[in-house]
Amino acid sequence: MNNIKIIILLLCISLASFAQEAYIPEEFIVPTDANVFGHITSDGDHIPFATIIVVGTDKGTSADATGHYYLINLPEGQFTLKARAVGYKAREKSVTIRKGQTIEVNFELLPDVIQAEGVVVSASRYEQSRKDAPVVVNSISPKLFDEVQATTLGDGLNFTPGLRMENNCQNCGFSQLRMNGLEGAYSQFLINGRPVFSALNGVYGIDAIPPSMIQRVEVIRGGGSALYGSNAIGGTVNIITKDPVNNSWLIGSNLGYTNAEKPDLSVNASTSLVSNDYSSGIFLYAVMRERQPWDENGDGFSEITKISSRTMGTKAFYKPGKRSRINLDLNAISDSRRGGNLFDMLPHEADICEMIDQKNLMGGLSFETFSADLATEFSVYSSGQKVERDSYYGAEKDPSAYGYTEGLTFISGAQLTHHFADVLAAPGTITGGVEYSYDDLNDTKKGYYDYDEQQHLPNRLITDQQVYGLGAFAQYEWKSDVIKLLAGLRYDMSTVKNNKSGEEIEKDYNSLSPRASVLVNITDHLQGRFSYAHGFRVPQIFDEDLHIESSAARRIIHVLGDNLSPESSNSFTGGFDFTEDHGAWQFYVLAEGFYTKLDNPFAHEYSFDDKTKIMTATIVNAEDGAKVYGLNLEARIAPSNGKMNFQAGFTLQKSEYEKPQDWGDEETSVSLHILRTPEAYGYFSSSFDITKAIAFSLSGVYTGPMYVPHFPGGERPDGSVLEKEELVYTGSFFDINSKISYTMPLSCGTKMQLYAGAQNILNSYQDDFDLGINRDAGYIYGPGKPFTVVFGVKFGNMF
Repeated sequence: MNNIKIIILLLCISLASFAQEAYIPEEFIVPTDANVFGHITSDGDHIPFATIIVVGTDKGTSADATGHYYLINLPEGQFTLKARAVGYKAREKSVTIRKGQTIEVNFELLPDVIQAEGVVVSASRYEQSRKDAPVVVNSISPKLFDEVQATTLGDGLNFTPGLRMENNCQNCGFSQLRMNGLEGAYSQFLINGRPVFSALNGVYGIDAIPPSMIQRVEVIRGGGSALYGSNAIGGTVNIITKDPVNNSWLIGSNLGYTNAEKPDLSVNASTSLVSNDYSSGIFLYAVMRERQPWDENGDGFSEITKISSRTMGTKAFYKPGKRSRINLDLNAISDSRRGGNLFDMLPHEADICEMIDQKNLMGGLSFETFSADLATEFSVYSSGQKVERDSYYGAEKDPSAYGYTEGLTFISGAQLTHHFADVLAAPGTITGGVEYSYDDLNDTKKGYYDYDEQQHLPNRLITDQQVYGLGAFAQYEWKSDVIKLLAGLRYDMSTVKNNKSGEEIEKDYNSLSPRASVLVNITDHLQGRFSYAHGFRVPQIFDEDLHIESSAARRIIHVLGDNLSPESSNSFTGGFDFTEDHGAWQFYVLAEGFYTKLDNPFAHEYSFDDKTKIMTATIVNAEDGAKVYGLNLEARIAPSNGKMNFQAGFTLQKSEYEKPQDWGDEETSVSLHILRTPEAYGYFSSSFDITKAIAFSLSGVYTGPMYVPHFPGGERPDGSVLEKEELVYTGSFFDINSKISYTMPLSCGTKMQLYAGAQNILNSYQDDFDLGINRDAGYIYGPGKPFTVVFGVKFGNMF
């Protein structure tokens, strides 16, 4: 701990000296009365709120709602103005600025419909063009969330190659994201670049984040980045929340009907306010959602859970100097969900009930500052998340199934980035920093009943876990016109403490995680990217391990096995992408291969106690490891006018253990397959502007066959009862969605949009759910919802 104090002290001293250099009081700035004004258009239409910067200086502004801008008091000399806006290709113009003169500079931007040149930050932890990033970064825009009628973050994640959202329980609606075939615990979620998406929040948190708070989602497939941590073996999902960049507002409502009968209502509102000198701003948002449960087979038990959630948040900034900025973001979520039957009764009065009432509070504070020549950026940051969850996981009116779980996650660190003008005949960028993290997880059962002692033991401790981590990372990126090389290294020191039944176990783990990537510009249009990354996960209780299923009137709990070894991985990716503007059309094609070898991967062994009716899933290390390999394909095509676009992606893969694993409670229940992972899956999304007011979109998700475990006890649709566990090879599904919208201007820049649509038009949905109280609630696969009709309305000046 003394080492941590020394590091923090040194960082504070560095920050104080750097901030002193960066801050220049306004009274010492000599006015030049040199000004630039103009407008930004595309195909004759003005682009509101576009960004205009003077390259190489700290000068910049945003256009107003009519697409006009004004820069004042600029420095004298020859400069480059750069205009950019979300969804458009950036454009630069050279200008000569003289004291006392005002000149007009207008920009005509071309739509970047295929998002080839969008700005990303996740590849190297600083802003750069997606085309210049050393690794493949997919960016999911608010436009796509809107086209596919996404209610939550999870609804939009299927529309990226290698990503697949899956449902895991009929009772509580637990879902997770698989990346390149690896289950949820292998995916690292970031909020604005910070890994505060705690182990506790991973089960339900994806469904609690509304699209209205998202500016974009950046996805990096494959091994973990040395900058974000070594446990992102499957990949990284970075959720960039909306920044206040202009004065705008939006209010809307979305009403869906599951199977055209059960309502799912959400209402959202947001506003953004920015000061006249753009030195401060704030973005505020709020979302409410109410969804009624739905029973597919008429047995009285839910297949889709009841949800009641509320989300409120803000993101704000303040610039204390010309080259420094303070950022604050806060987010509060109240999420209640329940599945089973008898929803009007108390949880312990139902035959089966899985209920959670969860409250999340997330926040972050950062300070960043630039040197006078803008070549160096230094930042310090702290982020945290507090989660409290009341729960009930029980069957047969069990009064002892109430529980309480709480978690606290905290991360604090500092980062320095410096751009070199010339190193070995080419520019380069070095990034380094340190981070301290802490994760505390506590789970108790309020009415635990000990069958051996024949008595209730209230507030029985199930999990008491703390994970401490201190990491240091460094990365260098060398950039020539033809080749860009990136090499990074991260060293982590982790301590895991577990206290169960009064016995405290503490273990230390150290890991060294290298990362290397190369980008080759083969031609102006063809690029090749190749990467290697090493990943590392310490033994601990992860998010899905806290989900306790009620299956066949029994509870399934997860525990750590004895003598667990850390899990490590070696991940390789390589591929080519082609970008072309041909006449009035834009094209993008990607082919990317991936291979991940897991050593000592975590797996589960199951045992069942007839007396307590508890199935225990013990986390163990799988013998001889596992491997995941395959091919991601992606294509995009669109006319340059942006009036239509089409994109599609497809994944072919294999996910296997080196030796068959025991997934059931009998010796015959073994399989080489990493379960619930199809060998083929994909998506498409398209939109068409029929007129300036009317737009139509069509999208779809394909899920191929996969192996799914089915535990005994439940009644099958044909009336028979499953006597022992079986491995089911499922069919395939094609979930198609459509939407049509009409947008009309009102007054003063305000617009109204009406829309209607349908999800899963073909009702491609699982039809062999178990029936009755003894059903296996985890026997669920395929699309997350059946045929659903959707209606909505939006008002605002920015959509």
